[in-house]
Amino acid sequence: WSFTATTYSTGSVYKDTLKFIALNQTVDWDSTGQSDEAVILYSIDTNPNTGDIGLLKTVNRQITSPDSENLEYQMISKDINSLHFQYYDGSEWLDEWTSTDKLPKMISITIGMPDESSPDGYKEFVSTLRLPKA
Repeated sequence: WSFTATTYSTGSVYKDTLKFIALNQTVDWDSTGQSDEAVILYSIDTNPNTGDIGLLKTVNRQITSPDSENLEYQMISKDINSLHFQYYDGSEWLDEWTSTDKLPKMISITIGMPDESSPDGYKEFVSTLRLPKA
């Protein structure tokens, strides 16, 4: 259904977004009546509930209502101020993923954090993962 990503940078600081639909979320149908499907968004953003800025996970359980205001927010880290995704399609790495008919084979995730001991005051961490069903 949906796996889309955009890239945005200001100098060396990236503020990419990744949005996808996930199934089998931990939902107790008996107590909530909510679907186990959810639209998940990862971004560098402000948590509207707390005003904290950082790596934010936003969950929309109304997948047929993309503009729903009934959202859940989880601050992953207030220390992360840069987020960059790259997508491997089987032959090359791409900065954006717009293909709606398939998933990327692999995703590279780069996060950046302030680091006073680094010469430029900034440190990056990179992780690459394979999507086994892609």
